[in-house]
Amino acid sequence: MNHIPTKPKAIIYLRVSSKEQLKGKSMETQKADCEKYCAEQGFEVVEIFTEEGESAKNDDRTQLQRLLAYCRENKKQISYLIIWKVDRLARNIGDFYEIQKTLMAHGVIIHSATETGINGEGITAEVMTGFLAIFARIDNKIKSDRSKTNMRSLLRSGIYPLSPPLGYTSRQNKKHGQKKRTPDPIDEERFFIIQRGLKEFSTGVHTVKSLTMRFRELGLTSRTGKTIYPQMVDVMLTNVFYAGWIEDKHWTPEDLPEENLVRGLHTPAITLEEFQKNQLIKAGRSVNAKPRSRANPDFPLRDFARCYECKGTLTGSWSSGHGGRYAYYHCKNRKCARYGKGNSKMDVEKSFTALLEKVAPTDVALTLFREIALDVWETNRKLLNADGERHEKRIAEIKVQIAELITMRGRGLITDEQLLEGKQPLEEAKIIAQLALNETRIEEWDIEAAISYATQFMRDLPRQWLDYSLENKQRFQQMVFPEGIIYEKEKVCRTQKLGLIYELLQGVDTPDSTMVPLGGAEPRKPSFEIRASRFDML
Repeated sequence: MNHIPTKPKAIIYLRVSSKEQLKGKSMETQKADCEKYCAEQGFEVVEIFTEEGESAKNDDRTQLQRLLAYCRENKKQISYLIIWKVDRLARNIGDFYEIQKTLMAHGVIIHSATETGINGEGITAEVMTGFLAIFARIDNKIKSDRSKTNMRSLLRSGIYPLSPPLGYTSRQNKKHGQKKRTPDPIDEERFFIIQRGLKEFSTGVHTVKSLTMRFRELGLTSRTGKTIYPQMVDVMLTNVFYAGWIEDKHWTPEDLPEENLVRGLHTPAITLEEFQKNQLIKAGRSVNAKPRSRANPDFPLRDFARCYECKGTLTGSWSSGHGGRYAYYHCKNRKCARYGKGNSKMDVEKSFTALLEKVAPTDVALTLFREIALDVWETNRKLLNADGERHEKRIAEIKVQIAELITMRGRGLITDEQLLEGKQPLEEAKIIAQLALNETRIEEWDIEAAISYATQFMRDLPRQWLDYSLENKQRFQQMVFPEGIIYEKEKVCRTQKLGLIYELLQGVDTPDSTMVPLGGAEPRKPSFEIRASRFDML
């Protein structure tokens, strides 16, 4: 009789870290990829462990606990654990290695369905070395991505995460083991010289070379006291930092180039208009020249403002007559009674900025927003810290229990088999608790600076809109008025729907104003009768 070889047995572990993700395709995608990998490798799937919406910050990771116990109880019978990606099992090399070591003791090798570079056969020293090298690189990449995210968050709050340009002082936070929390202050010795020179350049009286000589006359030197050269001046002229903005070119995804400018919290040396003039002058163009764009910057409300008659979107165009050119928004719906009847660009945009002024939150509302945001942040931070302490206590208890077992074995009270039988479940529980502890550790973040930037932004909406480029104007409009605005014939703009944050803050003009809750949670700040569930998503 011919012997029919049996297929290697495998188990699958699936996990999403939030119950909200269960509404999407994440779990289905993981399952399909893992099952496909098993079929290609000729593995027989005998069990699937699905962690539905549990986070590693909670040591309830029940399915991972079941998985470890299952492998222990079926020792040497299961050959492979298939995961979708390494971070589904653990988020750092230390935790992953502990799980891997435990599973290998039961004869189980970890394979990834998508990160196939970690896969291999056997448990020889050579393969183990390869595994550790690969995972070390993965761990470094994770840390790099996390650092990039943190730096971009800081930048998005209006604080430049790297060393500032000449004219500003770096506090050397990293050198002193501190995190950057505030914008870079001006360098009293150099800032005002640079400011004077950049403003002079915007009048058209200088070239790069003559501005360099001017800086030398005024006594400007590098931070180390060296002479200023034209190459350095050229960099100053093209750095939008001096205009009060920060370029996000290092941390913005390549497919979102329109998001690469952020209003900074630092002191600007010149205005954005002066900066733009400097670019034109430097390029040898007229300061009155208009930048070319596939979209027309003359009509930022095109396809956003709607006709009050048919509710269709307005387009924009220039008309000639009476010896001049005139800009109009008009309905593009040929069936509309307003088709072909223009609305002055000046009237429409003036009405729009008046609407922005109207929907901007009051100072009382912004103060309230600040208090609640800080309260929610502090509450969540305290909860995570409390969880961390609980997990540390659990780990300490487990270590004591393991030590007691070892002591009992040393006294001959239990056998080696009994020691191993009692120790393995405790080691598994320690791994789960360590996972939970690691994920309760959140990066420090300057929430004060972030909220200050947010309140400053919301306080003067018309100014924000006027200062933006066309692309950012359009994004800004969509954020404040997600369904667009309607332009009335009485030269008034109105909106059908406000963005969530602006809707929440509407009508708050006294400290004892009452807000209607979104979800019906109990009040968190009785003095304002505010329900924090409205702000949890902010």
